[in-house]
Amino acid sequence: RFELWGVSLSAAPESAIRQRLIASFDHFIDARNLSDGALAAVLREQEIDIAVDLMGHTEHARLGVFVHRAAPLQVNYFGYPGTTGADFIDTVIGDRIATPETLAEHFSERILTLPRCYLPSAVMPIQTQRPERRACGLPDEGFVFCNFGATQKITPGVFDVWMRLLSEMERSVLWLYAGEESQANLRREAAARAVDPDRLIFAPPLERHLHL
Repeated sequence: RFELWGVSLSAAPESAIRQRLIASFDHFIDARNLSDGALAAVLREQEIDIAVDLMGHTEHARLGVFVHRAAPLQVNYFGYPGTTGADFIDTVIGDRIATPETLAEHFSERILTLPRCYLPSAVMPIQTQRPERRACGLPDEGFVFCNFGATQKITPGVFDVWMRLLSEMERSVLWLYAGEESQANLRREAAARAVDPDRLIFAPPLERHLHL
């Protein structure tokens, strides 16, 4: 029922997921070298009916494409479940948790509420054998608190709670995902809260099936 166009807005490394995405579209445009106006013109020429932005106000976003009216209907979805504040984005797709109707007056877009969750999730292969704790750098015994979210989302208040939990639970550790600079900063902040920095364990980046 639909002819699907995919548009890549910035340079992305080759990966199995990228190839899977490209293969799922009827047409694919690598637009990293096109200006906002030029890309909008291409989409208008192809008579795209609905243009869906997946980035909003995030890194490498290209909202300027939509300033030029790439399509009659322009939608904010997925990557930024908040209002863009832009009068050239017509609709935001969300759900009753991410974009509650009680906040509609604060959205420049019309809210389109999906019945369950606005985030799609594909069935992905996972590693069938669970790795040993020691292979992950974890102690053989003791409770493991875990957070693999992006480090910029760790606020001082949340970190205070985590350190209090470690202090109250002997032999527990906190397993995090962080780059080298962030690791040093987090260890320093743990020490400042009278927690042994070695109780922070850091996981390296892994292929998706191993991570899951």
